[in-house]
Amino acid sequence: MKSKSATTSFAQATKVTPILGTGSEFEANIPWDWSGETHAHGGFITSLLFSTARVYFLSNHPSRSLPDPITIHVQFLLPVEMGVARLRVDEIMIGKRYSTLQITVLNQKGSGHQSCVTAIITQGNLSTEAGQNIDVPPILSKKEIPDREIACEEWITPNWLAKLLPVSSKWRIRTLKGSKNQFLSRKGLNVKYIWMKWADEKEKLDVISLGILCDSSFDR
Repeated sequence: MKSKSATTSFAQATKVTPILGTGSEFEANIPWDWSGETHAHGGFITSLLFSTARVYFLSNHPSRSLPDPITIHVQFLLPVEMGVARLRVDEIMIGKRYSTLQITVLNQKGSGHQSCVTAIITQGNLSTEAGQNIDVPPILSKKEIPDREIACEEWITPNWLAKLLPVSSKWRIRTLKGSKNQFLSRKGLNVKYIWMKWADEKEKLDVISLGILCDSSFDR
């Protein structure tokens, strides 16, 4: 494991490597700076599952262009420890437009491995815009969306939160001016105003990062 003076990019942190001779198992290294104080961050693990599904299809079904997660159901059974983790992939259904995998995150336990997280992921290709679509009307009109430069201000991660949850320092977040916390940066009960981007300007949000993005709104 790297020392806490060294940090990793999102691309580095979500990299998975096929384990030779298995065809369906991968190895990842979960860094301290994408974790909580004692174990891996759940949103990061979700992104790691997305990354594993993508690499699996590139390795085992290169003729099928199914790089994107369409749906996921994930069960967190046990905390995932930082450091080396193993991910096992089982095929449920391989199709032309969509395929479904079961991916399990395993931690070392004694001479064997213990299941910590298991997920069912359906993969597809968002760039084709083919298949099932559901039209969802916008919750807000464009005029109702506050200007993030004029009406908002940067939310500074408290030192205690950065220490307890190092992954919280990976973001730049803007909330409505005058909001005491992220929870109160909202319109009514159903609309929250938060703008998020990577703190590292070299990083770009993509489909793989949706896992950690959806689990990184800190209502404190």
